[in-house]
Amino acid sequence: MSKKIIRLTESQFKRIINKVISEQAAPTQNNNGGLTVDFGTNFQSGQFQLDTSKQGDINNKVLQIVDFIKDKKLKDFKVVITPGESQVINQAPFQQPGSLAAKRGEILKAYLQPILQKSLNISPIIEVSAPIIGKTPYVRGNNKNDPKYFAEQFVKATIVLTTQPTPTPTPTPQPTPNPNKGFVINVRGDAAGGVGAFYFPKTLADWLKIKNDPRLWVFFSSTEQRGDYYAGTTVDMNDNAFKEYWLSKAPDIVPLLGPPYLRDPKNSDNFILKK
Repeated sequence: MSKKIIRLTESQFKRIINKVISEQAAPTQNNNGGLTVDFGTNFQSGQFQLDTSKQGDINNKVLQIVDFIKDKKLKDFKVVITPGESQVINQAPFQQPGSLAAKRGEILKAYLQPILQKSLNISPIIEVSAPIIGKTPYVRGNNKNDPKYFAEQFVKATIVLTTQPTPTPTPTPQPTPNPNKGFVINVRGDAAGGVGAFYFPKTLADWLKIKNDPRLWVFFSSTEQRGDYYAGTTVDMNDNAFKEYWLSKAPDIVPLLGPPYLRDPKNSDNFILKK
């Protein structure tokens, strides 16, 4: 079966080109809630300067960007310019792939910067990303005006929202207050391996209540009191055994005892909570 060749008239070909160009140039809303406007059609083929004969279209595209930012009341955003280039070979000095697209990106940035600054009363961040080279192969003799090449020739200005979620502040660790060492219940507190513990009742009255409780007399091996500001007693057993018997005989006095501590190995005058 022979293939039927369809030949387009010049007017039909121009209509196809214009359709591709108009679709390519239409502004689009991107996935992150910003806006993308393509200025690719505002550069003449092989040229890096904006085409002043299309000034009206350029102005309309800039206005789309300004109106979008104002309507959305955007404050945290930046404009990212993404230049694209097909594999069609360019004339000097842009034979290096991507060089023409990169130059167009810089030209558009220089054009937009003062206009946006004046229109928005701020100096927006404008970045130019690396050029994107099209994937459609081109060899000399191919029609460089083929719509498939036009689709890869763009200079897109994208509004990127930069608002970041407010991080949850990391709470500052509060140091454990060193206990009042004036009143102490020493349960083999300095025994190796952390098997013992020190307890520090808050007041002399609490210490006396613990020491004088008849349910606990058998536990105390020695007791010393010096005035109203120091009192200490020792318990000759490991902490786990002490707590087991304590809880079985006098659980109501546990709050007076307080948490267990170990001596700080870096400073013998301090104590740290036992884990």
